[in-house]
Amino acid sequence: MTTFRTHRITASLVLCVLAAPVLAADPAPCTCPDMLDLTNRNRQVKTAIQMYERSLAGWQSAGSAPAANEASRQQFQDESIEPGMIEVRDSRANTASARTGADCRTVVTAPTACLNVLMEQHEQVHRDACRAHVSQGLSVSDVLVDRFGTLDNYAREEIEAYKAERIYIEAALSNLERDCRYTLEFDSTISGSTETTKAEAKTKVDLQAYFPRGVEPLGLQGSKPLNYDTKDIGPPKVMGDPMLKKLFVNCYVASVGSGNVPFEVREAWMMRETQPPYGPLLVMPIYVGETQETRHMKGPRGCPHNSEPVPFWSEQFMLSKERAVPVEADSRSGSPGSAPGVIIADWNFSDASGDEAQKAIRVPCAGWGGMQQRAAAYAGLPTEAPTCEVTNLKIKRKR
Repeated sequence: MTTFRTHRITASLVLCVLAAPVLAADPAPCTCPDMLDLTNRNRQVKTAIQMYERSLAGWQSAGSAPAANEASRQQFQDESIEPGMIEVRDSRANTASARTGADCRTVVTAPTACLNVLMEQHEQVHRDACRAHVSQGLSVSDVLVDRFGTLDNYAREEIEAYKAERIYIEAALSNLERDCRYTLEFDSTISGSTETTKAEAKTKVDLQAYFPRGVEPLGLQGSKPLNYDTKDIGPPKVMGDPMLKKLFVNCYVASVGSGNVPFEVREAWMMRETQPPYGPLLVMPIYVGETQETRHMKGPRGCPHNSEPVPFWSEQFMLSKERAVPVEADSRSGSPGSAPGVIIADWNFSDASGDEAQKAIRVPCAGWGGMQQRAAAYAGLPTEAPTCEVTNLKIKRKR
């Protein structure tokens, strides 16, 4: 919204000014980390236009619109427009504001270059209308008279200003669809904390941003099979007195299996911090199919021997991570429904461009302590919990 106090303008002049084409600025200031801010603003802009048009229809049915002055415009904005825009706002997104005054000068408050240029598209409509009115050469006293006359004139100008924003947003999102293509490398090794198992899983996925017109945007998407190989690395070593070692029955458990399962990134979002320096952030939900391993109980004579199908790598990977809710099948991308996934956040970006980032996941073995810790200390080994999961992710924008 822009508020300003200028003088009255005729309806014909309003229509003439608003009919003039507004050229969208170069959308280059908007880069991949701006995608969430842009889609959020696009949603708010569409909502604002709908609210203004609904008010115009109501005034037309009533036969007239209320008089426009600073107080009535602010009340109209607060009660009829802002609630809808707040309702559709993404809480993760940055926002901006701008104001064009009676002197036709604009003040923009925006945290990023992208939002700054976006606000300029909106305010250019107001500046053009303001300057056209001033150019009529009215007396200084006329400047003190509100230039809209009635709220319908105010609403029409706001609609045109928001449409100018939307032209820019659509152009910028089209560029991001083209430019924001990434490759994700995923490499994970998980060892058993209570069994002698080591599982390796790898994949390489192409990710692309989707911003379909007229429907909710999809963010970054991509899928490719994950190859896994789970091996028995037993039996475990027995340490201690040689005579006691002979008496110990070394029974153990190990999981074995290999193959591939679905690996999918759904609705991942590149975004910006909401505090200076507004650097890039990435929130990536990952959905992985259930790996098919068999858990065996093994050992020499006297140990139990049996087997049962129990997923190992996929089950361990889901531990100690924030869960992503299951997603429904999406006809827009052809993606099927999914089981619960995990959310990978807190990436380490190489620079402010958002072109490349890494994420290292290290998970200590569960259940470490007590007898294990004392035994390690007795043997002169480190007493810290060993690491059972080493997962490395790397994302890089394609050139």
